[in-house]
Amino acid sequence: SLIKRKPDLVLVDELAHTNVPGSKNKKRYEDVLEILDAGINVYSTVNLQHLESLNDIVKQITVTVQ
Repeated sequence: SLIKRKPDLVLVDELAHTNVPGSKNKKRYEDVLEILDAGINVYSTVNLQHLESLNDIVKQITVTVQ
């Protein structure tokens, strides 16, 4: 298992997603809690398409004054 291999860092995709049926945990964040408890660092990836709804806010923050 991942925890037995004890890497320094793992990437977990789509942190908020539900795991496939039959998985130990229902949600991926629960997997991450176990990984963190094992002393392994976790980075979570983000699908940038999910941030599209924040486009106007990001534009306001990042647009420089000319």
